[in-house]
Amino acid sequence: MRIILLIALSAALSIGCAPARLGPLDPQPKIKVDEQGARLALEIGEEVPDRFTLPAQGGVRKLRVKGWHETLTNAFENGLAKAYTLPPPEEEHDLLLVLVGADLQFLPTPGLATEGSTPAKAKLTYRIRILDAEGNGLAVAGGEVTSEGTWSATGEQDVVAEEVVVAMFKDIAYALVTKATPAAAPADEAPAALD
Repeated sequence: MRIILLIALSAALSIGCAPARLGPLDPQPKIKVDEQGARLALEIGEEVPDRFTLPAQGGVRKLRVKGWHETLTNAFENGLAKAYTLPPPEEEHDLLLVLVGADLQFLPTPGLATEGSTPAKAKLTYRIRILDAEGNGLAVAGGEVTSEGTWSATGEQDVVAEEVVVAMFKDIAYALVTKATPAAAPADEAPAALD
């Protein structure tokens, strides 16, 4: 009887310590942008990994992320398809959005801790370049978005990760409209930067 109890306890502990998993996700940004009449392609830079592991920290479980490129591509397509024509990057396009960085983190929020769990907010730090059809730089932008929601139970990591990806693409849509139009970025000026 004692051996069965030890085995059951060991199994329960190993499940609780197992890494959580994330992705691929299908974020649905609701971006209100007028039709731009341009062909916009997405390129995910080699600096952005498709699979990675976030280490456990401050009571937040280790997290294995897979399909990160698919998650980002889904958000791009779902959020910007109404405003732009979206060809693959190897096809002819008017604008190329290069995602140079999309660094996801889950930060412990001890002030919100309950017995036995430390909730975590998602934080996404991103960097983009916007190029014209000839590869000339129109703008660079970057920023950081943090989720309102927290992850403390299984499945919530998906919700808060989608939240920051949606927020990032809303920021990117703003950069595209304000920094990458001929009126916003004349050819004789240096690329604009979004603060």
